[in-house]
Amino acid sequence: MARLKNTLAEDLIAAKKDIEQLSEHNLRLNKEKEELTKERGNLVIDLSGSERDNQTLNSVIKSNFFNLFIKNFLFFSCRQSVHYELSMSQTFLFFS
Repeated sequence: MARLKNTLAEDLIAAKKDIEQLSEHNLRLNKEKEELTKERGNLVIDLSGSERDNQTLNSVIKSNFFNLFIKNFLFFSCRQSVHYELSMSQTFLFFS
């Protein structure tokens, strides 16, 4: 009976050590989970800011593209107008 009590006592001590180790491991995992949750929150905030920046830059690019298109259109229209006027003046001189 004493041997059984000793065996049970040793098993109880081993079980308590296991529980203590598992509790410490659980605490470490909970801390790591908390840190990862905070990091995830910061990344979500960064992503939201990046998406806003991306939308802003897309708007600027569209605006710049439109402005460039208008400037090119006006430039080529003026150029065409000058060529037309020159050809008209040359035609006028030719028939004068």
